[in-house]
Amino acid sequence: MNSYKKKLTLMVLVLVFLSSILTGAVAAEWLKDKAMEAERTHMEQELSIFRVLLEGQNVDAGDANPELLAYLQKVAQAIEARITWMLADGRVLFDSEGISGTGDGPLKHEEIQQAINEGVGFASRMNHRTGQDILFAAAAIGNAQAPEGYIRIARETEDFHPPLNELWFFIITGLILFLAAAMYFANRSANQLTAPLEQMTKVARQITHHNSQVRIERQGMDEIRQLGKAINTMADSLQKQVEQTRQNESRLKRVLDNMHSGVMMIDRHGNVVLVNRSGEGIFGISSREVIGRPYKHVELPQELLQKIQLCLANQESIQSELTVHYPEEAILDVSINPLPDFQEEGYGVLVVLHNLTAVRRLERMRSEFVANVSHELKTPVASVKGFAETLLAGAVNDRETANSFLQIIHDESERINRIIGDLLELSKIESKREPLHFSPVDLEQMIGQTVHLMNAEARKKI
Repeated sequence: MNSYKKKLTLMVLVLVFLSSILTGAVAAEWLKDKAMEAERTHMEQELSIFRVLLEGQNVDAGDANPELLAYLQKVAQAIEARITWMLADGRVLFDSEGISGTGDGPLKHEEIQQAINEGVGFASRMNHRTGQDILFAAAAIGNAQAPEGYIRIARETEDFHPPLNELWFFIITGLILFLAAAMYFANRSANQLTAPLEQMTKVARQITHHNSQVRIERQGMDEIRQLGKAINTMADSLQKQVEQTRQNESRLKRVLDNMHSGVMMIDRHGNVVLVNRSGEGIFGISSREVIGRPYKHVELPQELLQKIQLCLANQESIQSELTVHYPEEAILDVSINPLPDFQEEGYGVLVVLHNLTAVRRLERMRSEFVANVSHELKTPVASVKGFAETLLAGAVNDRETANSFLQIIHDESERINRIIGDLLELSKIESKREPLHFSPVDLEQMIGQTVHLMNAEARKKI
């Protein structure tokens, strides 16, 4: 940000400098033009005086009044200009610098040609002897249609420079003072502009580092203030979204950790990205140790690793049952489904494990229970059948024996009835339609009845 402040200050100074130089150049050129215009007017007035002075002078072939020539020499020195008086044929009668000439050479000069056509002429050219720019002004003497001759005044344009030099002195002095003031105000303005920007930069960096609670306090100018408010509004919205995301993440974590099913998520590169608490317990692993590692390096059953690899390769769901022996023996219902990776192209894998150990144990208990019930029913049914066959074989004629056998048949029928009643009670208890009722039992009587019931069957097998 300091480099930006330096660039801004330097840019302002350069603009001020260039503007001042351009303004000074335009002003100097304008003053130069004005000075040149004023000098032309002044020289035209001087020419008017010389025309009046020299008009009507009777001169023969190159001979002029010496007193007049001496007067012209003094005037030339007084006005600091070169004066040239020539005839209409180009012969020079007087030149304040002593330069004489004959023929039509002088008549070819631009100012003389303009004077011939318009009465007064001006021209500017360099003196090859001194290297200075000379302003020439010429006028016709006498009648413009048939002039007696021409008077010309020449003056160096350097005589106009002192006012321009003074102007440039004031311009440069003012420029230095103005640059100093501009540097102060530019630096101050840059500080006012860059200080809020520096704070905004710091706040933006902290926001990128997941610190969404920072805010911009310094505002600055209107545009900067609007930018600061926009960043603060963005930070408020981002903070709400972060809090909402954290709440959703916390809810999802609680849901996953309290699920009885084990969950494992693997990304498209084969790295483990999620394992819930039930999954840790099923496989005897720690999520801190396995998250970020390839699933092949995690201690999982070989059959499960093969199924995960098959799902990643074919991107097809797999459903199967798996028996594991570590950390404890368990029967698992394994569901492996391809999971689209929204951040990158490709698919990951979601592994869901349901522990069926209790279900399978319950099924085995039911099977054993059915076998036991069948056995319990078979015994009294066999007793009833055996005593009935004995009675049918002729024992019915023995009253005492018949009564005893009938009593046993009756008791066995009651036993069958109780077993059926117990089965109905168990069915009600299992379906939670009947509450359990506990009462004392006479073990001696129950054992005696059991021995009596089984006595006949035991005798039969002997």
